[in-house]
Amino acid sequence: MTIVKSLKGEYQIKNGYGPEKASQVMQEHWNTYITDEDFRSMSSNGLTAMRIPVGSWIAQDQTPPKPFVGGSLHGLDNAFTWAQKYRMKVIVDLHAVQGSQIGNDHNGTRDGFQEWGDSNIKDTVAVIDFLAK
Repeated sequence: MTIVKSLKGEYQIKNGYGPEKASQVMQEHWNTYITDEDFRSMSSNGLTAMRIPVGSWIAQDQTPPKPFVGGSLHGLDNAFTWAQKYRMKVIVDLHAVQGSQIGNDHNGTRDGFQEWGDSNIKDTVAVIDFLAK
């Protein structure tokens, strides 16, 4: 067993804080981490695109699989709105999929396990289709 001193990634945040507090923590993150002002600043400094990492559970945003919490889709929608306002592009990075493709805390893992394999391909492609619409 590994004891961590801080919670990293949505999986650990939900399990560490519990559903109610984790939802509050993530909502605060989505509402403040990247804002309209950030897009304005990037655009005024010549940047033309922003990469935004998302987890596969965004495709089930209202009722994501446990332990994840809903709300990330609204944040992504905001980013598209701000990008359009400042004539920027958005690169959506499917950064975390069911089974965790590399086993790191930033891509949906539970305690460092990588379980992604052939059985996850269909679900992963479905998320890509969802994001492309």
